[in-house]
Amino acid sequence: MMKRFLILPVMALLTLGLLLVSQPLMAATPDMEVLSKKLYLEADLAFKNKELEKANDLLTQSLLANPANADAFFLKGHLSNLNEDPAEGLRLISRGLNINPKDLTALLWAGEAAVTLEDFEEADVHLKRLEKLCGDCTEQQTLLLMIEDADTQDKVALDKPKQSEE
Repeated sequence: MMKRFLILPVMALLTLGLLLVSQPLMAATPDMEVLSKKLYLEADLAFKNKELEKANDLLTQSLLANPANADAFFLKGHLSNLNEDPAEGLRLISRGLNINPKDLTALLWAGEAAVTLEDFEEADVHLKRLEKLCGDCTEQQTLLLMIEDADTQDKVALDKPKQSEE
């Protein structure tokens, strides 16, 4: 009986979270910004402890408290990408990049999601932004190698049918 009462608030929070992510950004009060940051830090810790569902729920709450928390968008997008939803991951990370366009890790994650989606034009956009911001930094090199590796795999896949026809 008690479980039934717990499910309703959780479902309500998830529904509100989905609505929030599609709504325009609104200013949060200072108290809500502090709450959002606290929830984000808890989510980051849960993520590092591999408690991904807990992290996702905390990130949803963080974004409810402050829809302008770029870090929460970045991590929620990265979680979506890890959960095999790279389109949603890229959308969320892009939303965060609209707030904080210079986050190197977020640019890397956006590029990774684009490569997973085989959207190499989008991946190249993020690569160029990384090059502009940090030159040959670790994030830029990681994304460059990922793009080159995916390109090599595509060429190998295209060559295999030709070889089998001969």
